[in-house]
Amino acid sequence: MYVHTARCAIDNGRPDRSFTDGLELAERIEVSVAIPITLWSAPFASTGTELVWSARIQNLVQMDLLQAALYSDYRENDRFRPAVQFPAPRVEALLEIISGVPVGPPAPFVTARIAYAAGDDASDAIAWGTNLAEEQRRTLKSPVMFGINVFGDDGRLAWVVSHPDAHTVETAGRMLKADPTIKALMDEGRHLLQPRRRQHYLRRLN
Repeated sequence: MYVHTARCAIDNGRPDRSFTDGLELAERIEVSVAIPITLWSAPFASTGTELVWSARIQNLVQMDLLQAALYSDYRENDRFRPAVQFPAPRVEALLEIISGVPVGPPAPFVTARIAYAAGDDASDAIAWGTNLAEEQRRTLKSPVMFGINVFGDDGRLAWVVSHPDAHTVETAGRMLKADPTIKALMDEGRHLLQPRRRQHYLRRLN
């Protein structure tokens, strides 16, 4: 399974219109291609608050059909142009899920830890990242999805933790920082990663 994401910054001058347009866009895409589309707000992105659209894709054939349907309708019917233009082009990525395939609808909140594999061969980083995700599940007793980009930023690794509410987001962060096994794993795998990394907090909007 894969997760396709597209993100862009909101119009800070009219954030209400950006959220409305984002929801309308998600609904129209979902009706057109019969694939559930989830819209998230990401308030601590590098460009400020962002909107993120996500879709679970079973395989690359389905991904190709999704893209073909989207671009065909966009060209011919102009159905996907929002009333207000977003201030920056959207950035897309396709994440291949290595472990923790999601079941059921997306959670109300997710946190995503992003890191990048060092070097051209990411196999060691993938194996280490899989172990880290398993330990996170053991500690949190919560769903944790781990994957690597197929398209988008090369070598991008993501650990995505699902949360039922904002309180759980806070407590989960503390638990992960305090767990000795996870701390040891982080130290062991540091040489497998590039120095850059990010932490994302996303709230589901639909």
